[in-house]
Amino acid sequence: MEFRILGPAAIYTADGQICNVTRPRQRNTLCILLLNCGRRLSKEDFIGALWGNDIPNDPSGALRAIVYGLRKTLGLNGRLQTGHNGYTLKLWDEDLLDLQLFRDLTGKARKARSSGDAMTTAELLER
Repeated sequence: MEFRILGPAAIYTADGQICNVTRPRQRNTLCILLLNCGRRLSKEDFIGALWGNDIPNDPSGALRAIVYGLRKTLGLNGRLQTGHNGYTLKLWDEDLLDLQLFRDLTGKARKARSSGDAMTTAELLER
């Protein structure tokens, strides 16, 4: 799967089909998970990020329903893990997250710049 969160959020299957996440809370939940990819996000932190001060009457139940809807809509195939008091999104090797690609390229560009390789720095930053 390909996950894009830099710019308009978009998710693509391995065969290039777009997965529509039309519900705003589901889209926001997915973006929060992707921003914290690989790290366990506690329910409390998740609820704070998702609702701020406008917390629903049953925030844990509302969060469970949103996560259920995401799993049903996207078929995250074991990527989204529920643990004690939190959630973790772990991408597979074949998955692509544009944010991670951006971080990788800028990290490589920093290294190239520090070694004086202006051409490689420019090429990495143009991608």
